[in-house]
Amino acid sequence: MINLFGDAKVKKNSGFTLIELMIVVAIIGILAAIAMPAYNDSVRKGKRADGKAKLTALANTLERCYTQYGSYNNASCVIASPQDSESGYYAVTITRDATTFSLSAAGQKGQEKDTGCTPLTLTQTNAKGPTDCW
Repeated sequence: MINLFGDAKVKKNSGFTLIELMIVVAIIGILAAIAMPAYNDSVRKGKRADGKAKLTALANTLERCYTQYGSYNNASCVIASPQDSESGYYAVTITRDATTFSLSAAGQKGQEKDTGCTPLTLTQTNAKGPTDCW
């Protein structure tokens, strides 16, 4: 390009080529493909606390019933079953008789994808399952 004064100017390209842009998009896609499953697993693991808290609270209530009435299933101990956890990520069912109880928290609202850790269980002997999920 020649200006009015006769000097030759060299035009500079400033910016990205389409290939450079596509490489960046590909790198971001690869990083997202690796990071998202790890993030989702971390979120599911964090939501387990909702189920564990509900199981522990119900176990405490049942232990109070046993202390007061000598039985986990006394008519004065009215505990609904099934019931949802506080945030609703688990549905808890109660199985009980006079001397034993078993609590089971099945995942819902996405927590059912927490394979290997649903259902969470707790018994009157404080046996917890699956053990690596507590």
